[in-house]
Amino acid sequence: MGAKVGIILPHTQEEFGIVSKEQYSNHDGYEHKYANLISDAGEEAIVYYLHHGKETEEFRHAEGHLCVSVPVDFSLKPGLQFSSILLKRIKKDFEEKKINIVHVMGYYPVIYDAIALFCRACSIPLVAQMHSGRNLSRIVRFPMLFFTLRLADKVLYVDPDEGRMLKFIFLKGELFPNWVEDDFFDMGLKREKDRFLFVGNVGNNERMRMKGFDVLLDFFRKYSKRRPLAKLVIVGKIMEEQKNAVKEKNVEFRGTISRKELAEEYNKASLTVLPSRFEPFSLAALESIACGTPSVITRHFGISKLIPGYALVLEDADSGKIIDLVESLSASKWERIKKKGIEFAEMFKKKKSSEKLISIYASILSRYGIG
Repeated sequence: MGAKVGIILPHTQEEFGIVSKEQYSNHDGYEHKYANLISDAGEEAIVYYLHHGKETEEFRHAEGHLCVSVPVDFSLKPGLQFSSILLKRIKKDFEEKKINIVHVMGYYPVIYDAIALFCRACSIPLVAQMHSGRNLSRIVRFPMLFFTLRLADKVLYVDPDEGRMLKFIFLKGELFPNWVEDDFFDMGLKREKDRFLFVGNVGNNERMRMKGFDVLLDFFRKYSKRRPLAKLVIVGKIMEEQKNAVKEKNVEFRGTISRKELAEEYNKASLTVLPSRFEPFSLAALESIACGTPSVITRHFGISKLIPGYALVLEDADSGKIIDLVESLSASKWERIKKKGIEFAEMFKKKKSSEKLISIYASILSRYGIG
């Protein structure tokens, strides 16, 4: 028996603008990326997520894996929720051998604590995925994490700072960065001078602030006054009111697009500008450099600790510093960064990540005598 993974998204999606089964069926969140990674290795995955409705629903994601939508019992705020129905469903599926290991995508107080305690009580193997990048502050605010994180058979993290945080609480984890899909590569397309690309979902005010969307627009507003032919392409979910507030010409909103279309956008851009104030890893930065397009990022990115020399790293999200950096970037330096970035991205190919993840599951399952 191979890995049959129950992937849990421990918060509701309504707070992030996903309110229907149809929307979620095409959602490309990390829970689905992991399910796809597992499926590619010939193993099985079910994605569980919480919602504010009254009924449990099952449906297939566009990528083919099963999704189970489970109601919450109470919800104090996004990330602070609980569902007894989810716990019962996990146990049922484990007993019926539909899953044999649980993988929780990120720490959210109450629900993660309940899942960790429940899995230990039921002898269900558990993997905890640290995706927040701010877990040290969460330990101070939610001390239960100090204990429940230890109940996981393996803790994975994407940001090297999270690894240092785990050592701080005398817990060893394993770095498992995001990966780049096989269809992101340098296509050899003609790049447009002063064509800037932003990739990210900014479907609410908090995400707009976190992604530095105000800094992005301020950078382009100032830069386009100097270079009127400059263009900014924005890919990802965005609020209509924010679209309507943008008055600058040459700003194109692409919305949610296919992987092929996104790869083409990376290949046409001269730079990808990602001025986030906080970013646990940044898949967009990795995809961009894999396509041969240097990225402008900040030191607040988890990937910034891994890619010195492969991206343009700023101390903080500052529109003026982005302009200075862009204007000081010579053609020869751009080419050097491009070449080194493509070579670096080879280490993060999907197949390598898939093999590593399955080996992690296998080692845990063997300890439980499963497999």
